[in-house]
Amino acid sequence: MRTYTHNKQTVKQQLRTSPGGVIAAYGYERLIFLSLLLLSATLTGCGPFYGIFIDPLIPAPKVPAEHDMSDKHILIWVDDFSAAVQDSNKPPGAPALRRELTEKLRQELLDNHAVASAVDYDSIVRFRRQNPGKTELSIQQLGTAIPQKPAQEVLYIMIDNFKLHHEAGQDCYDASIDGYCKIIDVATGKRPWPAGQTHRTFHAGGKVAVGHGQAFEDEQVRLLCREAAENIAPFFYEHRKQKRDQL
Repeated sequence: MRTYTHNKQTVKQQLRTSPGGVIAAYGYERLIFLSLLLLSATLTGCGPFYGIFIDPLIPAPKVPAEHDMSDKHILIWVDDFSAAVQDSNKPPGAPALRRELTEKLRQELLDNHAVASAVDYDSIVRFRRQNPGKTELSIQQLGTAIPQKPAQEVLYIMIDNFKLHHEAGQDCYDASIDGYCKIIDVATGKRPWPAGQTHRTFHAGGKVAVGHGQAFEDEQVRLLCREAAENIAPFFYEHRKQKRDQL
């Protein structure tokens, strides 16, 4: 038979290195206090533990779609009022602006299953070139004028203001796009969205780093249109509310 002898120091070491030893070494009182502190932070939403450990684990609430187009074939039609305003601070290239915004918004809607299908931009370009006078048609009439499968709804977008210019004396560009959007039902000509309003405004842009040349400006147009598309598309599908929007 083997016999074991332990001195006082060995026992202390074993207590610290075993699960039960942690409790014995630090005391039940401290563990109970820590548990109560964590529980309180979870229930009340207060304290540093909540902000650091708990809040990131809680998903943001879901925001429902304001208008459901998930079973519809749509036309995205972009008009650019800013292109008609002569201003030295506004760069040329309205067609590129229309193309980028249309294509990026179309892709956002399709990727998030917000629409069943949408008229491709090449068909819109052919229609504009072949029928310059027909651009004066009403939004409702545009939905059936393009020789493709008739659209059930038109997502109409008007660009009110577009800026991309270097600010004098500052090392940055002022780049922004502003406008409004609405939905027109092709069958009835009525506006199902936004409810109780004539339209919904949108904005994208801000200060960007200095760059040079046409390639830099083209990239800023793409970034602006992507941001605008990401701001508009969530109106039409269920999504998680950004936590920064809740502050």
